Amino acid sequence: MSVSSRLKKYCLDNKITYKVLLNKGFASQQTISNYLNGGTDPKGSFLERFIKEYRVSAKWLMTGEEEEMHNSIIELKPYSNQESVNPMNETITLYTCPECVNKQKEINSKQNEIVAQKKTIESLEKQIELLELCLGKTRGNGSG
Repeated sequence: MSVSSRLKKYCLDNKITYKVLLNKGFASQQTISNYLNGGTDPKGSFLERFIKEYRVSAKWLMTGEEEEMHNSIIELKPYSNQESVNPMNETITLYTCPECVNKQKEINSKQNEIVAQKKTIESLEKQIELLELCLGKTRGNGSG
């Protein structure tokens, strides 16, 4: 399958007509028609813009080899504390590669551990404060 064939397939699968490409100023009607009908392979400037505009895999478009990027989904949910990275309290869905998903899961796990440890420390500090108050009252009562 040629670059033109993959371009045409992508356009058909995503309902992108030559008129859409023409209206967006990608190239002339004849040039776009040649690209989509296999008359000629698209030029670099056309491909670069198409890849950026439609977020198509450059590797797939050029070689036909699939990239793993389109197979994985990661959802970032807002943190429950005040230091939220997502102040709109929405779930954000990102498409990324499996390695990135695993790395993000590791990071999220570490962040959750840190939050839990901070809560434990805060709880222990409160207990120490209460014990010091109790001890201070006991010592104060015994010496007075």
